[in-house]
Amino acid sequence: MPKRALSHPNLPDPPHFSRAVETTGGRTVYFAGQAPLDAEGNVAGSTLGEQTETCLDKMAGILEAAGGSMADIVHLVVYVTNIDDFGQVQPARDKHFSGPVYPAMSGVQVSALADPAWLVEIDGIAVID
Repeated sequence: MPKRALSHPNLPDPPHFSRAVETTGGRTVYFAGQAPLDAEGNVAGSTLGEQTETCLDKMAGILEAAGGSMADIVHLVVYVTNIDDFGQVQPARDKHFSGPVYPAMSGVQVSALADPAWLVEIDGIAVID
């Protein structure tokens, strides 16, 4: 699917996400919040990094079933319960995303998620060619 990162000439490009992503054509997939649960419904991982990896793995599986891949994701929202730990998200993202066009992304601290054991929940949008 053709896509390109958009920015503004007066702004530096961020290293691991795009300020905006433009796409043309394709099918759009809207993700509900992906929780850090394994196939049996148990919380997978005790750290933010481990739980982030679980959420992204689930997104990858959904996209594969739809005939796409993580390269088709154009937007992510990462909800965390402690923004001070947000650095743990990056290594998990690096396993799933590489340039030249990274997804546009927002990181948001929330007071709580649906289960107190969840440290992260991720939703997003993909466009599959």
